[in-house]
Amino acid sequence: MRLDKERLESAVRGDAQSPNEGQAKLPGAAAPDGNRLLASVSRHDLDRLAPDLEEVTLLRGQVLFEPGRIPSHVHFPHAGTMVSLVMPLLEGGAAETVTVGLEGAAGLGVDAADPTVEAFTRGLVQMPGKADRVLTPLLAKAASASPALRRLLARQAEAAMSMALQSVACRAAHQVRPRLARWLLTALDRAPGGDPALPLTQEFLAEMLGVRRATVGEAALALQAGSLIRIRRGCVVVLDRAGLERAACECHAALRRRFERLLQDAAVVRPADPSGVAQWACGAEER
Repeated sequence: MRLDKERLESAVRGDAQSPNEGQAKLPGAAAPDGNRLLASVSRHDLDRLAPDLEEVTLLRGQVLFEPGRIPSHVHFPHAGTMVSLVMPLLEGGAAETVTVGLEGAAGLGVDAADPTVEAFTRGLVQMPGKADRVLTPLLAKAASASPALRRLLARQAEAAMSMALQSVACRAAHQVRPRLARWLLTALDRAPGGDPALPLTQEFLAEMLGVRRATVGEAALALQAGSLIRIRRGCVVVLDRAGLERAACECHAALRRRFERLLQDAAVVRPADPSGVAQWACGAEER
C-alpha cells in the first residue's frame, strides 16, 4: 500500500508536533510504533521519500534478499517486526549476524547512495509484521541528493557492523544461556506495545544461535526454572525483564549504548513491560 505524504508524516510524528523545527523527530517515549530511523529523517528528505515508500506486511520466514544479489528494496520494520541477516553455510545451516527492528533498515548497503552493492547475507523475517519499503535505486537517488540522509544511513550501516562484530565476540566468548537471554532481550526491545510474548520457536532460536535445538532447549528450561521466561508452543513469554538482563551477557547493554551514540532518537527503544497483554497467539506450555 503506497504511503501518501500526509499519512507518512503523521506516522513518523506520532500525531504530535515535532520538538525541532524542520525535523520529523520522535518525541522520546511517546514515539509511535513505526520505524524510528525513518522518523529521524529531516522533513525535507521525508518529502523526497514519501511518494516512493509503501507499507507492506512481512510474513515469518519470508526471504527479503539473498547473498550475491542486489536487494530490490530496503525495508524499514515497524515495532514488532524483526529481520535477521543470516549467513548461509555450505553444509545447509545458517548463522545469524545482525537483527534489524524498528530502529533500522534491512537491505541497506555501506553506502546508501550506491544501488549496485550485492547483499552478503540473507534477509530473513523472524518476527512478522508491518514495514515500510522503498526500491533500492530510489533510496540511492535520495541519498545522493542529500548529504544529511546519506550520513544518517551511513550511521545505520555502522551500527549494523557494530552488531555483527559484537555477535562474533559473543559467540566465541559466551555460553549459550547468557547468549539466549541477550537474544530474547533484543527481540523484546522490538516488541509492539510492551508485548511479552515473542513468536519464536526453539528450532528457530537454535538456528539463529548456531547450536543444536536440544542445547537451546536446555538453556531455555534453565531460564524458565529461574522464572524469567515461560516456554509455550510457538513462542517465548518474558516474565522478568530485569532478571533476564542480569542473566544476559554484556553484549546487549554494549550494543544499546553503541546504537544510542550512533543513531540517538532512532535507537532509543522502550523497555518492554512484561505485564503487557500478549498480542501473539501462543500454544500450550511446553514441558
